[in-house]
Amino acid sequence: MILAILSGIRKKWWLLVLIVILGTLLGIYLRRFSITEPYFRNFFSPGFNIGEVDLAFADFAIRFYFHCNLGTIVGGILGIWIIL
Repeated sequence: MILAILSGIRKKWWLLVLIVILGTLLGIYLRRFSITEPYFRNFFSPGFNIGEVDLAFADFAIRFYFHCNLGTIVGGILGIWIIL
């Protein structure tokens, strides 16, 4: 029984990732309103920032962060519920 559940999860992992990303984007959108802003502020932002790279022919910077908020948590729970 457990193997059957795990095989279903392996096939639908992309759905979980999609719903978590959509939940995060919804949380970022709802953070713009004064009523919902306290509930959807970022409580955890893992990522990295390579300040500036200067080469002879180009200058660039790399920055990547994943903002976790209430929308991320709700999206994760909803995604797991849909998969199972």
